[in-house]
Amino acid sequence: MSIKRSSVLYLLLVALLATACGSPAVTEAPSTATPISAPTSASIVPTAPALANDPTEPAAADSAADTAMQYVERVDTPLARVNGQEITWEDYEPGLRQALSAVSRQGNVNWNDAAMQLRLGQLQNDVLSQTVDRWLLRKIAADQGIVISQENVQAKLQEERDKVEAGALYESWESYLVANGFTDRTIEQLAHDRLMLTELLEAQQVDLLEEQVHIAHISLEDRAKAQEVMDKLKAGEDFAKLAAEYSMDEETRDSGGDLGWFSPALMLPELGQAATGLQPGQFSEVIATRYGFTIITLLERDMREADPSVLAQRKQAGLAAVLTAERDRAEIEILVNFDQVEEEPE
Repeated sequence: MSIKRSSVLYLLLVALLATACGSPAVTEAPSTATPISAPTSASIVPTAPALANDPTEPAAADSAADTAMQYVERVDTPLARVNGQEITWEDYEPGLRQALSAVSRQGNVNWNDAAMQLRLGQLQNDVLSQTVDRWLLRKIAADQGIVISQENVQAKLQEERDKVEAGALYESWESYLVANGFTDRTIEQLAHDRLMLTELLEAQQVDLLEEQVHIAHISLEDRAKAQEVMDKLKAGEDFAKLAAEYSMDEETRDSGGDLGWFSPALMLPELGQAATGLQPGQFSEVIATRYGFTIITLLERDMREADPSVLAQRKQAGLAAVLTAERDRAEIEILVNFDQVEEEPE
């Protein structure tokens, strides 16, 4: 059976690189301003489960994952072979539990529902594909001469252990391992993989420059007011003066609405597209966003050092291409299909 690529695979890098305490919370921008930057996109490189769940997070997701595991049938024979090496349930189970917890955290997930149980098989197949990709990433690292020392692995494990034991979610490190399906070997392997992936990403050679835009904006509450400002701009009135008079953005209106430099790739799509199509001195039409209405003007554009998040995306894309090529060359046998639904007899 060939590996079926799925969007679920792309959760792996996020999980592996996330800190044990979870990702930083996303804060809402002030209501008086139009946020310019788009939310960070999900990683595009398949990876592995995180070492530890948020110690401060309620145990509901883990409890739901335990419920889902009641409908999972353990397989004691090899699940897959990668270049002749067998992937077993011990290699697979931690990733499955992490995936089940992640899905359960989305809310309104009832694994006792027959419809959810039908989806369970596909999720299990996706996790198996992730597990295969982790094995391939280890081969890539070895081929590139990347070696993670045992000292660094143990330091990472101790860091994660300290976070788990400082939290209230688990009684002990041992209870955390049991709850998440880890053995001493698999938790050590995941610590290794996490460090390895960081090194693999850092090794990717990417262009360090990108075209950025220097923009100003006028943030407006409703379309009628936005059209009023647009009419004044088209009549030749000064953008900066109109920003000072009309813009709801208290932080920028006294500086002519100047927002500074941005990567169009990181802006809200509607604003990034508008900025890309402007020449210096030109202004956009009224742009509707989920935050209200805005008009932007392009002050200048130039090649500048790429934003760190753009560099990270480029490195992820580079590693994804390397992984795809490695997958195409590898001898991969998927020995179990978890998504097989037994047909009821007629």
